[in-house]
Amino acid sequence: HFKAIVAVPVSTGGVGITVDYFGTTLFSASQIGIGYGRRLNDDVDIGIRINYNSIRLAGYGSGGTVTAELGTIWHITPSLHTGVHIYNPAGGKIAQEKLPFLYSWGIGYEASDKFFISSIIAKEEQQPVNATISLQYLYTEHLAVGAGVTTGNNGYYAGFGIMWKTNRIDVISNYHPQLGFTPALQLMFDLKKKKKKEEE
Repeated sequence: HFKAIVAVPVSTGGVGITVDYFGTTLFSASQIGIGYGRRLNDDVDIGIRINYNSIRLAGYGSGGTVTAELGTIWHITPSLHTGVHIYNPAGGKIAQEKLPFLYSWGIGYEASDKFFISSIIAKEEQQPVNATISLQYLYTEHLAVGAGVTTGNNGYYAGFGIMWKTNRIDVISNYHPQLGFTPALQLMFDLKKKKKKEEE
């Protein structure tokens, strides 16, 4: 599974491009999306993304369709934030396969400069409600640790992140009762901040 995201700030907000690929030589699914987000005021952020989704199945060919998603975040207080995300409200299809409609609601609380707790409740079409609770603690200036549980598959995850300058590496492991442990690696680079520091 490979996923890449590039975000570019513009005068009125930010533009993002995402690439997501999963599969093998027998079956694969991919998504390419372009999104735009902006802050309406000090309390509300909004965003929208258009995606092209495709699947390929050996011996049966491939197909694709366009989906849309939108979201908003409300900053209730400087420490308390909540938001709503809606995916595929129009119900796109690939061949005869209908892509699910998904909506979720989340809330996050910054208990301090070092501790953050969040929860997400998600409902996918024809699937039970899934709830996730996550914790993150900034152990030092360069090290963060986190963990979470999800009710959808009775799984959990734990990991840590290493930060230096404007970069970050996250090492995470998810546990699924049937599939076992799945490791993941996330790399983040903030080139704009790096450029600003070099100019200074």
